[in-house]
Amino acid sequence: MSGDSIVTFNYTDFFDDRTRPRNGYFHGECKAFIRFRTREYVANDVQARDATTLVRMAAFIDQLKVDWTKDPPEVSLPAIVPPLAMKPVICTEYLDRWYHCGQIIKKAKTIFIIGYSFGVADEHFNDLIRKGNREANLIVVDPDIEAVMNRVCQTLDHDKSGFRATSVEGLSCKVGG
Repeated sequence: MSGDSIVTFNYTDFFDDRTRPRNGYFHGECKAFIRFRTREYVANDVQARDATTLVRMAAFIDQLKVDWTKDPPEVSLPAIVPPLAMKPVICTEYLDRWYHCGQIIKKAKTIFIIGYSFGVADEHFNDLIRKGNREANLIVVDPDIEAVMNRVCQTLDHDKSGFRATSVEGLSCKVGG
């Protein structure tokens, strides 16, 4: 599996070079920031990329311009989208990213969703799953199978009575639908 077909909500970079999402950090990443005044998405800043120790992080933060007295304020924000029910569009790069992720979902034969709760704060992503590709096999992995199954069925307007309990490698699972 290449990074071209991976979408992640994780802000950190635990992927290797082969699987690192190319444009799939759905809610942003820790190695980028946004200049609030210009909405510039800065992803290739050497100091940000190399801020892997406390000393380097402090040096990176110290060099960012902050002036709350300007209108609009001159502030650099982490390039992450917080879990809000109504997501503010921070910059066009997010619109492009969300479109790209929607295209990945539309083309997928199988969609693996790992550790995602289908919460209402992420309704924009839920809508991509709901409308993007009803033909794909959907495999959801979560430690709280009952709760996540209820939210998946609610999101997809699917009757949960069509599922049966099973076990895979000793883990409780639900299959069907």
